[in-house]
Amino acid sequence: MLSNRGRPTPRVAPAPMAFSLEGVSREAVMDAHPWAYRVSGQEVRREGRVAERSAPGLIRDPRGFAYLEACGEMREARLAFDIGLAGPDGNLRWSASDARGPDFRIGRSGCFRSAVALPAGASASDARALRVRAHTGPPRDGEPPLPSGTGSVRLDRVNRLFGLGSDDAPGRNLLQWVGTAELKAEGDPLVLEVGSFIDPPFVH
Repeated sequence: MLSNRGRPTPRVAPAPMAFSLEGVSREAVMDAHPWAYRVSGQEVRREGRVAERSAPGLIRDPRGFAYLEACGEMREARLAFDIGLAGPDGNLRWSASDARGPDFRIGRSGCFRSAVALPAGASASDARALRVRAHTGPPRDGEPPLPSGTGSVRLDRVNRLFGLGSDDAPGRNLLQWVGTAELKAEGDPLVLEVGSFIDPPFVH
């Protein structure tokens, strides 16, 4: 398996580092090192993986999403998010994190990240509201589907809501909320107004 002879193969990778994930998702490591967002965005475009419309093996440009981090507990349920953008008539237009189906809903407890694809020409800074929905979770292997309305979610906090700038760097945090919200699957959503709860921008 190992030998001191043969042609060496250089390997380049980020150096491992200790990082506390208490109250945050694992992507908080990137928040602490914003250059990682730029490297990630440049890499997917260089590899030709970015397309105007997502398809197998392709994604939309990372700068066309709103990203959020939240923490909570799932109980036989999954979680989805909607970003409300002001429309020309003054009403909100909603873009959903699970627009491509229930497989795109959050299904694990703890702290997690989600992304919402925004309409062409929109940015995260155009967000006016965040809507949080709970949905009945999928059945366990070999079990029948759960009845609609089964399950609940306890949302404890929303840490961040942000987008990426033209340079792929994360913009300022638009929303921070701490509380306890109990959401019943297929029940009333939680709606938070962007700008009502806010903290300082990312520290670069």
